[in-house]
Amino acid sequence: MFLTGTKTNLARLARDGLKLIAEEIKPVDRASPDDLFLHSTIFVLLDKQGLFRGSFDSTEETFISKATAAIRKLAEER
Repeated sequence: MFLTGTKTNLARLARDGLKLIAEEIKPVDRASPDDLFLHSTIFVLLDKQGLFRGSFDSTEETFISKATAAIRKLAEER
């Protein structure tokens, strides 16, 4: 499951809780219609209690394998 909520709450959690960049780009500053947000490339893994379980840079070649392994390990803890 991915985290869901209002834009305000998600931005607050990203910035204040996880210390990640999450800012809406003003319409006049957008390079294209799809250029909506400036955000971190860090993928953060939290458990059901909201505890930090890992972080992964989504631009690294090993991102998918590392993140998948961590997610599987977390799923086995149920």
